[in-house]
Amino acid sequence: MAKIMIVGSKQEIESPVFRTLRTKHHNTLTVVESSENVLQFTVKDPPDIILMDTELPGGFDGIEVAGRIHEALSIPIIFMTGDADKETLERAAEMRPFGILVKPFEEHEVCAAVEIALFRAESEKRYRSLVENLNAVVYSVDQKGIITYVSPSVGMYGYITPSELVGRPFTDLIHPDDIPRMLNRFREVLAGKEMPIESRVVSKTGETHWMRFHGKATFEDGRLSGIRGVLSDVTEIRSAREELKKLNRELEARVKERTAKLLQINRQLQDEIEKRKAREKELLLLSHAVKHCGEGIALLDLEAKVLYTNLSFAETRGYAPGELVGKHFSIFHDPKSMPKADAAFRQVLEKGSFAGEIPQACRDGTVFPAMVHASLIRDESGAPIAVLGMVQDITERKKIEQYLFQNEKLASLGYLVSGIAHEINNPNNFIAFNIPILREYLNKLMPIIDDYAARNSDVEFFGIAYEDFRKDLFRILDNIQNGSDRITSTVSGLREFVREKAKTELRKVDLRKIISRALAICKRKIHAMVKSFEVIIPEGRLEIRTDPEALQQVLINLLINAVQASDKEESMVRLHVIPPKKPEEPLIIKVTDNGCGIDEQSLGRIFDPFFTTKPVGEGTGLGLSVCHRLMEQMGGRLEVESEVEKGSTFAVILPGANAERVE
Repeated sequence: MAKIMIVGSKQEIESPVFRTLRTKHHNTLTVVESSENVLQFTVKDPPDIILMDTELPGGFDGIEVAGRIHEALSIPIIFMTGDADKETLERAAEMRPFGILVKPFEEHEVCAAVEIALFRAESEKRYRSLVENLNAVVYSVDQKGIITYVSPSVGMYGYITPSELVGRPFTDLIHPDDIPRMLNRFREVLAGKEMPIESRVVSKTGETHWMRFHGKATFEDGRLSGIRGVLSDVTEIRSAREELKKLNRELEARVKERTAKLLQINRQLQDEIEKRKAREKELLLLSHAVKHCGEGIALLDLEAKVLYTNLSFAETRGYAPGELVGKHFSIFHDPKSMPKADAAFRQVLEKGSFAGEIPQACRDGTVFPAMVHASLIRDESGAPIAVLGMVQDITERKKIEQYLFQNEKLASLGYLVSGIAHEINNPNNFIAFNIPILREYLNKLMPIIDDYAARNSDVEFFGIAYEDFRKDLFRILDNIQNGSDRITSTVSGLREFVREKAKTELRKVDLRKIISRALAICKRKIHAMVKSFEVIIPEGRLEIRTDPEALQQVLINLLINAVQASDKEESMVRLHVIPPKKPEEPLIIKVTDNGCGIDEQSLGRIFDPFFTTKPVGEGTGLGLSVCHRLMEQMGGRLEVESEVEKGSTFAVILPGANAERVE
């Protein structure tokens, strides 16, 4: 129930216009005496909204009192005035009120103004909450680079309140060496370019952080007013990036160093063959060192057949060392990487060396990424005799690179999605808010028109018989409602994708209840579209430690997707719970359908944001991406198997030691 303060004359406050507010369950406070009392009542018991008369007895008029309230508290104000001259209205507009009522006014005008103001205040409150809880800093500057707003999250950098920064040039925070570059980018953004830039920022405590600035020029009344954007801390990402570069340099140095040493060793081996007896001990020691080297080493003849491999090279691929001798080197390359391997071998024979990435195949068919450094070995006369290759598994390095790339991509995407959701939601809110009002107006008008049509049986509207026109009118209104609901659903999906939980709360719950709630939500759609639906859950109560809301959302999404994919006459969807046999084993929930399936190319992208296999207008491509993220937050994972025209199975895999069977 909203708390409303009405500031004006006693006669006006007790009028039927304002008694109507009380009948609508509003808690209405009144201040009758002077403008000084308004401030006292407001500070002592702040209302949700104030209806303020512009003319008040006392030292200040209503507009001046509103200004003082704005300085102390952010309370929505609706002005009431009997003096609608231009100067009064302009002064009132400067206070940015939530409405201006010109006397005399009707009851419905006051009620509508109050309801709209309360709705707008709540929307702005939610928006501020969203901005203030971002794990980034929202900022705005004017055309001169003066900071006009920063979100409270600036406290992460030592500033107690945003007021410590508002009014200062943004260059006060920039590292001196980066100021020229930032000023140049500032001018570019004002000119309409939207390009992120990274710069060093000095915090209040003197620490230096690398920050990524995203900004966009803003306009008021068609005139350029400044820049608004978001800045995020990328210090750790930059450190990881520099560390990765350092590791690459060290790796290249080590490979070159070891390759050079091996070339030297092999030259020595040719000499030592003739003196084998005298230097047999030294040769054995050298052979042992190469054999047990942690990096894979292979020696090939000039026809690409294996002469020698060390333990690491062979065992990594699932072979015994001697098992590869005499085999063509294609045995440790899959068909896809074989053309690149052939080209690399030819390059070694022609130019003497090769360095690059070539995937390696294991005995069981698995493939792993590898960095290959190969060199041509020559005898004393300079004639080529063999090819020496060193192979390093770079799987972990690839994961780090992918992690950094994904983080940067999601950061940029999150900013874009957040902006799109906000821009779409604002105009849709006006549509959604006005649809019920329009429907109410029509419901009150239609009896009048029905009576007129009854007395004039041949009446038509726009060339349509009245009965058809009446049905079409409400059908159009329903279509507008459906369109607005679809926009709301899409924006909700966008916001769910952007939103990150600070900490996933895991608690012990009955899995059967989670599944029951998910099925209740999907029940109508399942029975309407699927011929056969089966649920397989073990007997008894199965308790699991998880985030029930997140798991329920994942199951709902997978069930709806399965239903939508079931395009056969004998359509089937099955939900199967497989409990763990041992505490350390995972609990698995499988959702299976016999629908259209997913092709191999799309299968690798189904968890990417905005990727969808559904027709245009039937999906945002966010559902599986959100599910994948939720499963990671719960410590589990989401896997999929699919075959075109045969169907798909999505497996929700929850970590072991989290589930127990209750007999």
